[in-house]
Amino acid sequence: MERFSRSSDEDLEGVIATFDQALARDPHNSRAWLDRGLARQRKGDLNGALDDLNRAIRLAPDAPAGYRARARLERQRGDTGRAAADERRATELDAER
Repeated sequence: MERFSRSSDEDLEGVIATFDQALARDPHNSRAWLDRGLARQRKGDLNGALDDLNRAIRLAPDAPAGYRARARLERQRGDTGRAAADERRATELDAER
């Protein structure tokens, strides 16, 4: 999320459009789903962000970054139970590395 923290809404639209193009070329690119989810979250599209982060996790279930990003989003949405579960999963995955 830090990558997009200084972006304006207009810049975020461009960032999202770039990820749209990347995902049209390679819909199995988990990192692009993750990054587009982060950009959508920054823009305030929390439902779209959650969809993207869920897809990133389905494509790369062993990558802790997806769970951490989704935990931040879930906390922002007020779902502390799910956020805690995702944080635990990310920690477990880190320990396995």
